[in-house]
Amino acid sequence: MGYRDVDILSADFIRKFQEYKNESEKEIRRILDEYLKKFEIEESEEEVEKENDDTDDSEKIGEILDPEEHEI
Repeated sequence: MGYRDVDILSADFIRKFQEYKNESEKEIRRILDEYLKKFEIEESEEEVEKENDDTDDSEKIGEILDPEEHEI
């Protein structure tokens, strides 16, 4: 797995690397790859939540701009 600059500059990524710096290169890669996979999953979940929040905001804006169209 390749590492992006944003990943390498992450404080948690650096801490993980420092914690396991005496391990073999293969072991370090495995540990860091697992960390990044976990981070990507959390990041994806946050994006989904943000998309849901954006939808709610746009619906609210529509109700404000044209309340008759959005009556129950």
